[in-house]
Amino acid sequence: SSWPRSTFDASARPSADLTVAPQRLPVGFDARRLDGFDEPYPGHLPSGIASQSMNIPEDLRYSPDHEWIRVDGNTARIGITDYAQDALGDVVFVQVPEVDSTVSAGAGISEVESTKSVSDIYAPVTGRISEVNVELDDNPDRLNSDPYGEGWICAIEMSDPSELEGLLDAEGYRSLIEG
Repeated sequence: SSWPRSTFDASARPSADLTVAPQRLPVGFDARRLDGFDEPYPGHLPSGIASQSMNIPEDLRYSPDHEWIRVDGNTARIGITDYAQDALGDVVFVQVPEVDSTVSAGAGISEVESTKSVSDIYAPVTGRISEVNVELDDNPDRLNSDPYGEGWICAIEMSDPSELEGLLDAEGYRSLIEG
């Protein structure tokens, strides 16, 4: 036959391991592609640009690190924002903090692993971890599907409720993510 034959060998394996480990990035960081391309992943929002459909509930407080805080008395329930879960992509693992551990505002309390990165979650207030969402062990994707509901991470019994004054309201958080 005059048609050229292919020299492609489908059974050949690359000699080097081409897998890429997830990058450790803060939540909401403008993650770049792990495959070497310079543009963001498809569907990823570049830093400072928020979709018109971003859900930012008015009744919550927000940290600049993209955690939300729902206050009930002296207890602050913590999770990651819709913006953060969108930037992370599909969440595959959540390491929740230990109940009864003491945390300081700004300290790392949890890690979230997605298909793109591993990101630290920071305590927005000082206090004692009073409850954790054990459902995330089997359903880490709740951070994506319901970040302000079933996707909460932990509850902190606040030792200094005045720290809430240093957090953002919905309007302030919206300004942060819209640049």
